[in-house]
Amino acid sequence: MKSDDAAMLREVQKKSSTALKAIQAISEYVDNADLSRMLFGQSKIIENIRNRAVESLMEGGEQVRQESIVSQTLVSSSIHMNTMLNTSTSHIAELMIKNHQKGVTGMWRAMNRYDTATDRSVELAQELADFEESCIERMRPYL
Repeated sequence: MKSDDAAMLREVQKKSSTALKAIQAISEYVDNADLSRMLFGQSKIIENIRNRAVESLMEGGEQVRQESIVSQTLVSSSIHMNTMLNTSTSHIAELMIKNHQKGVTGMWRAMNRYDTATDRSVELAQELADFEESCIERMRPYL
């Protein structure tokens, strides 16, 4: 496996893991049933993308790296701090939009940086970026 492919797949793994952690952390504050179902559905799709990235890394003989405890803690701590005083549906939607925007930006940055990556890894990165963009669109009515 080329180094750019491995790096791209690691970025997909990292960004999708971060998105899953954010959804998990914010879900406990959601009191809107429709939003809760939407977040659950998003988590399943993002988890599928992450799993495919991990499988591709393993098939290519690459080491799969676990997300650091510090990174995981930062994501959940940020969510908890931002929901201490405001757990309204609108605020939760705003937080999720911001998280999805970070994911889209991160994926585009990776696609530009690892420009010699091949189709499989680029397709997964593009799929994650496209899905995160669609999540932003679906969150807007909750603002």
